[in-house]
Order: sequence, then structure tokens, then C-alpha cells
Amino acid sequence: MNASIKPMLLLLSLLTVTVHADEPAEQVQHGAHVHGEATLQLVLQGNDLEMELHSPAMNIIGFEHQAVSAKDQQKLQQAIAALEAANELFRFQGTSCESVKAAVNLSHDTSAHEHEHEHEHEETTDHHNEQHKHQEEGHTREPVQHSEFIARYVFRCDNGSRLRQINVALLQQFSGIHRLDAQWIFNARQGAAELSADSPTIEVP
Repeated sequence: MNASIKPMLLLLSLLTVTVHADEPAEQVQHGAHVHGEATLQLVLQGNDLEMELHSPAMNIIGFEHQAVSAKDQQKLQQAIAALEAANELFRFQGTSCESVKAAVNLSHDTSAHEHEHEHEHEETTDHHNEQHKHQEEGHTREPVQHSEFIARYVFRCDNGSRLRQINVALLQQFSGIHRLDAQWIFNARQGAAELSADSPTIEVP
């Protein structure tokens, strides 16, 4: 991992804990992979602005399975190229900021999803118990595929103290993202906002 990213990730982890301090842990985790939603974390230190975007693959390419077919491979490569074009995805007011690093990764997570079953305890016949056992064996678990894009960006600004607005243009480019939860630390000041295609701007305090 690039050494310059490590301090950012530490700050972002602290920011996430602070912003969600009043929310139950299960509620924070529940929002980690929701189709139509994504997260963006930003850290401005001096003239260096670093960002990290997390989005379910469904929002970006319309599917979460492994890209095997030529059509899916083409969609994937086009999406990666679009996500790497950082200067097209973010626009700045108050000072000029240029992309100096963009890295895009796609992670896959296959887990077993357990279905809950209500058990009738009044049935006592051996025939019923055996039948219920076979039904559970056939339907208890099924694999669930989750894929997530993680994009990391580094921008160099002419004068970070003059940065006033960040327009997140990627919300227009990737229409599958309906809600973007942004969290930031700008030179020791922190905050959060919910962005959308109709409201894509972060106001820098």
C-alpha cells in the first residue's frame, strides 16, 4: 500500500467512529453494502486531498457476479477506466486541484446466507421429523455474491486553504448511485453530508 495512504486511512477510521458514535453498531454495519448507496471519505491536509470511494459493483456496472463473458468484461474495463479518470469525477471551487494518483480495485465476497425457519414443536411423528430434516438440508444455506469497487484518489491543490466546494460529478456519471454518504476531515475540521445527483456538492467549512 502506498505510504501516503496510511495516515489517511487512520484518520478515516477515527472519523467513521466519531460520525457514527451515536448509532448502534449493527446499523452502521448494515449500511456497508446497500445497492444504490455508496460512501466517500475525504481528508485534506495542507495542499494534499485524499479520497476513498466504496460502492457495490451493482451501482457501477449493473451486476456483482464475476465478469466472465466478453460483454461483462467490457463493462468492467470501461467502469475501471471511468473511475480512474479522477479529474472528470471531481470539480473544485476556490483553488485548482489536480489528480496525482488514482487506484481502483474490485473485491469479491461470497458468503453463505442462512434462512430463518420457524419450527413447529407440536408435530411429533417420525415421518414429519424426517421430512423437516430433509427440507432444512436443502434450503438452509445458499451462496450470496457481493462485489465492491474501492477507488482511492490523491489530489494536489494549489492552495488547500482556499478550497471552498467539491462537486462530486461521479453522481451524474454513475446513475446507479442514488445516495452518497460523504465524511470528511478538512485540516482538522470534520463533517458529513448525504449527496445525490440533485445535490452533489460538498461545502468546505
